[in-house]
Amino acid sequence: MKYFTENRYTSSVIILSVITAFLGNVLEPLVIYLLSWAILIYFMLEACFKLRKLGWKGYIGHAGNRFDFLVVLCSILFVIIPNMAVGSIVYLRLFRVLSLVKIVKLIPNAGHILSGLARAMKASRAILTLLAIQLVFFSLLGFSLFGTYLPNYFGNPLSAMNTIFTIFTVENWGAVPTAAAALDEPFIYYAVNAFVICVLILGGFISLSLANAIFVDEMASDNNDEIMKKMDLLMAENAEIKKVLIHLEKQIGKS
Repeated sequence: MKYFTENRYTSSVIILSVITAFLGNVLEPLVIYLLSWAILIYFMLEACFKLRKLGWKGYIGHAGNRFDFLVVLCSILFVIIPNMAVGSIVYLRLFRVLSLVKIVKLIPNAGHILSGLARAMKASRAILTLLAIQLVFFSLLGFSLFGTYLPNYFGNPLSAMNTIFTIFTVENWGAVPTAAAALDEPFIYYAVNAFVICVLILGGFISLSLANAIFVDEMASDNNDEIMKKMDLLMAENAEIKKVLIHLEKQIGKS
């Protein structure tokens, strides 16, 4: 049982799955196929032994175990999906991708990091919703205004969304005004520049910066909570010491 419940053995299998993924184009397909099945069977047995050891409530109560169980469940679903060609390239790649997801377990304090990420996502719901609304709004606006003039950037809503997202990230945002300048139409050029500046300021500088600030604050909030608990404990101890000193002072005054 220890070969399926101890982290060092599980980590070895995860590393093996990584090596298998890198050697996918070197080894024979049959070898990759057998290794992929062996890795999947190991993860299935790992889940079974942990369930037997901890029980359902104890197993599912841990975030890492829920993550492992989800990976195994998805792997099994891919196995039983009908009309899937066993041994196909896509089939093998799905196995490898699902096993590679478990590489997260090799990250030190992965559970702590994931819980912080979940907390940050929860705290950022409002700003992420605002970003999504801005993305959709500016994409449709750009498609409506400039789809005819700049089809490579705003030719359809999806390409417009990709362009707006690129501007949000301040990555090669100048390509759009440059393309507009090549049209030799001053009105379109100035309109595109004004549009890009608005998107850049509202989405890239304000909204995205707010999202980053909230993420960093929430990811670090665990440390702040621990410091606050220690401070509260020190204040309580100081209060007790103060009471003792006052009591001693009264006793000395009476004597």
